[in-house]
Amino acid sequence: MKLNFKIFFLASFSFLTAESSAYCSLASCPQMNNEFQILCSGFGKKPYTIIDATQTLSKAGQPDGNNEWVFKISLKPKKLGITFDSIWIDGHVEKLRVTKPKGSLSAKAFKYTIGDTIQLTGSYFQSKNMNDSTGKVVAPKKFQGRAIFSYNLDGKKYYQSIKEFRKI
Repeated sequence: MKLNFKIFFLASFSFLTAESSAYCSLASCPQMNNEFQILCSGFGKKPYTIIDATQTLSKAGQPDGNNEWVFKISLKPKKLGITFDSIWIDGHVEKLRVTKPKGSLSAKAFKYTIGDTIQLTGSYFQSKNMNDSTGKVVAPKKFQGRAIFSYNLDGKKYYQSIKEFRKI
């Protein structure tokens, strides 16, 4: 049996939650009494679990020195092959460093395994003389929260927002 459908209305959208993401399309077909059909793909849990997100301000040692903001995201990967890229925060974009968490023997980059606790670290210097509107960088996607970071998995780029950082 051959079916021919004429699409009356078609829309697509994607959504992202803290634990999953999906791409969906919505279609209305005259042959189906204009009933809507939603088709979704890409549902899946995030390939990691975020444990904590912290921020620290390191004050400059000299009166005219720059302060440094350090942001750390602790997480447990559920998949191998994730490469963490950059973080956009406070109008800055910085490369993320993947290290062992605080208290471990080394802060150098390392290869992790599933279930390890790893730490993503990004930082920027805040000049005391810099106007807040100078050199602001816009994040590649709109997001809600304090920051957004990017990661790559299976040849695709993904983004994760961080609602807030705990001050330490």
